[in-house]
Amino acid sequence: MKTGKKRCFTLIELLIVISIIAILAAIIMPALTSARNRAKEAECANNLKLFSLAMALYSNDNQEKIPPHDIGARYQRVSSNIVKDATGKKLGLSAFITADYNIRYRMFGCLLHHPRLPKQVVTDWEAGGETKSAYLYRETDNDFNEILSHPSNGGKAIVMDFSLIKTDGTTEEIAHSFIKTNILFSDGHVDNEYNDSSGGKRFTAAGDGLFISDETAESIDKVWDNADRNRQK
Repeated sequence: MKTGKKRCFTLIELLIVISIIAILAAIIMPALTSARNRAKEAECANNLKLFSLAMALYSNDNQEKIPPHDIGARYQRVSSNIVKDATGKKLGLSAFITADYNIRYRMFGCLLHHPRLPKQVVTDWEAGGETKSAYLYRETDNDFNEILSHPSNGGKAIVMDFSLIKTDGTTEEIAHSFIKTNILFSDGHVDNEYNDSSGGKRFTAAGDGLFISDETAESIDKVWDNADRNRQK
């Protein structure tokens, strides 16, 4: 009776197998990363679509008007990504957090905006203090009318991904690696637009995150002007 001799991999064969696995991983991983990022990007855009629906419902319930930044008070010509102040007062888009509009505060986060991930927004919100969103809300800034359906609002942006680079060039917050920006327009349409690679400032604001036109018109108005022109072209 013959006894079979057990065959083992040689060192060279083992190295070849490891090399093949490494090559396949190098090919597959970027594709998987890209697919994951596209899914995250789509979720951020979907948040804006849900904001659009909530905006339409809110407007229908409030004399066709959009939410003021200071809910229940006068319009301030303000653009801000702050949805709750340090005292716990709800601001701007937080007007949608009711059973009627079906917006949850985790939706103010974006999976491709690392300082403002949904998990971080939830943590900040539930802590009761200031909460910043991954999205910039225009309110009545840069001549946006408080009546949502007003003819002058045609083709104008109202909410977009928030990125912040200070005037000294310091990077504070960058969404989507500053490659693309999701923009919600007054007609409910959401566009996904490429940023301008020269200087990286097409949809970037300079300042501290709260922008009132009378005080910081140049920096934030350029952001909205770029978005408006993009829709109207």
